[in-house]
Amino acid sequence: MVHPDKNLVPGAEEAFKILARAFELLGEPAKRQEYHQKLIEAHTKEQVYGEIGKLLEQLRKKMEIATGSIRSDICSRAASADFKIICNILIGCFIL
Repeated sequence: MVHPDKNLVPGAEEAFKILARAFELLGEPAKRQEYHQKLIEAHTKEQVYGEIGKLLEQLRKKMEIATGSIRSDICSRAASADFKIICNILIGCFIL
């Protein structure tokens, strides 16, 4: 029993509102169908965004590797030890 007139426990009124909303959504076949359709659409969007997120993360990792190899290559070609240190500081690569 969650009716706030019968249950004085904190949170009973909020629980009653949640149950009333659920009954309103699921009690009528047309509203239930609309609710299910929205759930399916939300799940599909979540899957798409999840896949896009994974692809972007893979791209970020590959770009990080490519950028690191470019930095390492430039710094390794530096002629003197002092120039290598300056190159590493300026380019942000710390491979000495």
